[in-house]
Amino acid sequence: MLVDEIDHATLKTHSALLEGMQERWTTVAQRTIRMPETFCVMARQNPVDHEGTYPLSEAQHDRFLLKLLVIYRRAPENHGIIDRSTSGERLKLRPVTEVAKAHAMRLVMATQPSSDHVTAAISRTVALDASPRGILGLVLAAKAQALLDGRFAIATDDLAAVAMAVLRHRVVTSFHARAANPTQMT
Repeated sequence: MLVDEIDHATLKTHSALLEGMQERWTTVAQRTIRMPETFCVMARQNPVDHEGTYPLSEAQHDRFLLKLLVIYRRAPENHGIIDRSTSGERLKLRPVTEVAKAHAMRLVMATQPSSDHVTAAISRTVALDASPRGILGLVLAAKAQALLDGRFAIATDDLAAVAMAVLRHRVVTSFHARAANPTQMT
């Protein structure tokens, strides 16, 4: 399901979407609707107009696997997008092997002030740390990254490649960190 301008949706709509994402079912007018096995929610926030919006809370943001920053592409990349989108060619996906979760756990635990993996600098700059969903998100996104690269096994490079997209909406920096370097917080 693609939700355009989720921040303009009502709170009831937020609730139904999040329930569907987490529970794999949602309730509408006392009727339970089961989501298909391949159910996925992709949502876009309006980056400009905030009047009359219902922004998602940090806990609601945490339900999403990734937060991507979309930038405009250059002409050669746009040609590739058009070619892939308009050809009838189908992608072939292959399963990946299990990954050692230790590296993903260390990355997420490095955001948690009470963890043995956190540095003093991180402890001072993080106001809200990543939850266990961050670990799950890292592993799932790294599996997708490995697949896209045509590999069966996940490498630490895959975790590094997806870490920002997976964690940027799960880690909330302190006021002092945002004030010191506002361009690094997107």
